[in-house]
Amino acid sequence: RMIEGAGTGLIMLAGYSLILNLVPDNRKGLWSSVLVVSAVLPQIAITKGGTALMSATGMTFQTVFGILGAMYIVASIIWVLIVPSSLKAYGVASSQKATREQTLRVYKNPSVWLTSVALIFFTLVSNVFSVYVVRFLMLKGMDRPVAASTYSWMTILGTASMLVIGFLADKLGTKRKIAIVGFLVCSLAMFLLAKLPVNLIFIYVILFGTFPRGTVGLTNAAASDLAEVPSDVPIVTSLKN
Repeated sequence: RMIEGAGTGLIMLAGYSLILNLVPDNRKGLWSSVLVVSAVLPQIAITKGGTALMSATGMTFQTVFGILGAMYIVASIIWVLIVPSSLKAYGVASSQKATREQTLRVYKNPSVWLTSVALIFFTLVSNVFSVYVVRFLMLKGMDRPVAASTYSWMTILGTASMLVIGFLADKLGTKRKIAIVGFLVCSLAMFLLAKLPVNLIFIYVILFGTFPRGTVGLTNAAASDLAEVPSDVPIVTSLKN
C-alpha cells in the first residue's frame, strides 16, 4: 500500500502539472476535474463490480492483482509514448529539479498555506468523517445494505458534479466563489445529517454529493492562481496535496 500510494501520488502530481501547462486558463477547471474523475471512476468500478466479477468468474485475488499489475504497465507505456521527455511543466523541464529559490518562494507564500489549511479541514470532513456516515445511518435505524447504498450515491453524484462544477468555474471565470459555496453547502449538509429523519436523508446525500465533492478538481486547478510565477506550479501542487 505504501508503494502504491507513493506511485499514485507522484503520478497525480505530475498529471496536474502537465494539465495546468497544456490547457488554457479558461479550461483548467474542467480538465483538472476530468483528472480527478479518471482516478475516482475506476475505484467505483472495482468497488461496485469487482466482487461480483470475482464471484461470477471464479477469479482468485492473485488473478485480479495480476490484471491490475498489467494495467499499470499499459499506463506506463501510454505515458512514455504520449508525454515527450522534452515537455516542460510551466518552465521546469522534466530533467531539472526545483531550485531552492522556487521552493522557498512557495513556502513564503501565505496564500498557499491558508488554502492548504482550508483543505485540511475540508478533507477531514469529506474523507475521514464520511467513513462514519454509514454507521451513523445504521444507528438512526437504516439497514446496513441500504445505508451503504445510500452513502455510495454521494460518490456517484460527486463524480458527475466535478465535471459540471469544473465547467461552470471556467465559464464564470471564478474558482474562489464556487469553492466558498462548496464549503458553505458542506456545513449545511452536516447540520442536516444530524437533524433530518432517515426518510429525508437523501437531501443530505444530494447536497454533500454535489457542491462539496464537486469542488475537489478546482483545488488543483487553483495551483496556477496561487503560484507567483508559472514555474512554481508543480511545487505549489505538491505542497497543497
